[in-house]
Amino acid sequence: MNQNNNGNKRQISNSILFYLTLFSVTFFVYNDLNISKNWGYIIFVSIVFLNCLCTTRCIYISRIKLALLCLVITIVFFYCLDSRKDREMITYALTMLICLAIFFIAQPNLKNVDYSIRAIIIFALIFFVYIAGVTIFPDLYWKNIYPFLPEGVREYAQQLINDGYGIPIGGSIIFADYVMAMAIVSMVSSLIVKLQNRPLKILKYITIVLLLFCGIMLEGRRSELLCILSTVCVMFVLSIDFRLGKETRKKFALVGLVGILSLFVILLLGTQGYLDRFVRTVEQIVLSVTSGAKVDITSGRIRRWRRAWELFQEAPFMGIGWGRYANYAFGDFREIAATTPINDKYVHNDYLNILCETGIIGFLGIIVPLLYIFITTYRQNRRLQRYRCHQNILILNFISLGIQMFFGFLSFLDPSFYKFYFWFFYTVAVILLDFTLKEERKLKAVIQYQKEQDKQKI
Repeated sequence: MNQNNNGNKRQISNSILFYLTLFSVTFFVYNDLNISKNWGYIIFVSIVFLNCLCTTRCIYISRIKLALLCLVITIVFFYCLDSRKDREMITYALTMLICLAIFFIAQPNLKNVDYSIRAIIIFALIFFVYIAGVTIFPDLYWKNIYPFLPEGVREYAQQLINDGYGIPIGGSIIFADYVMAMAIVSMVSSLIVKLQNRPLKILKYITIVLLLFCGIMLEGRRSELLCILSTVCVMFVLSIDFRLGKETRKKFALVGLVGILSLFVILLLGTQGYLDRFVRTVEQIVLSVTSGAKVDITSGRIRRWRRAWELFQEAPFMGIGWGRYANYAFGDFREIAATTPINDKYVHNDYLNILCETGIIGFLGIIVPLLYIFITTYRQNRRLQRYRCHQNILILNFISLGIQMFFGFLSFLDPSFYKFYFWFFYTVAVILLDFTLKEERKLKAVIQYQKEQDKQKI
């Protein structure tokens, strides 16, 4: 009987998480190869539907799924009201609804989860090699790649290079950074949970993490670099037992080693002129501190934040309309858009953006579910660390927690929540959380069963 039940459980699993991950990390091909995104969505949804048809027997409803459903309902509600309904917003809404459906039907097993994480790491390394190769050998890009890109991508690439950024991938300067950040979170999760006694693997993982950090720095994105550094630091702090046992001392030594190697890499890149944008930022900060001169290192963000707060005060309960910040602020910030690559449509602080566009009602409807999911992830993290016997589940929990923290930090500085591919990576995070919660319940049931058996023997 037990064997049959186990067999049925194995049949319930599907590969939808892996398909979502693969679709996410390869999304750059549509812009770079000038392929319509519609074809990508059609093929992806068709594969998911067929896989679901063949493998899914029932849909498990959890509190996490209900929380995300409430979030999506809130956004759809405000989208149906007086909102901006251009092509970008339509793509955002479509992606959000597809990802919600995927979250409800995804039933991965440990093998599918492992394949998904490996796909993220492999593509992150591919992006790093591409970015580093183009940075070291720029003619390789301008002569052999640039002429074959669509016109819009070529213009954007030229603008980014002139402003001190790296090379766009998929018509975006941040897409590759997101993938590399996800890979860093995955590698660090393994490092802090179970690799303390395996020096060769530690060296391998640290090397990969440093390379990916270099990739983000070479892209010239300060926001993503700051946020992934903050995320990694918080993950290390959460993993440390401050009673200073043997394991804690090893983690401190690991942090010290990573810090020394990171400093060496930064100095090497800086002396070769690959970090000019970061160097200029430091120079501006020093100038502001030493001379008292007013220097804006936020690329106009502070002005946007003030304007968003003013708009919130004009419509505090229901906001000015989903996506309508662009209508109110475009004229005010036209001069900023002419000198920086920052898009004029967003506040570059998602919390203020949501507050001014949806008011207090929409803000609570969006932030409360996100906060509930994050708190659930954090509480499970603390429980698993007390058990000290569920390392694989703990690693996946750390990955989910790290992805959520990264986007949570990034939302203070960039419109990450308003990027439609945010939903790809966030859906991966919540699927991992839902998977770890189910696995935790299974392990608790097994442990309880063993205890009952032991009592009967006594």
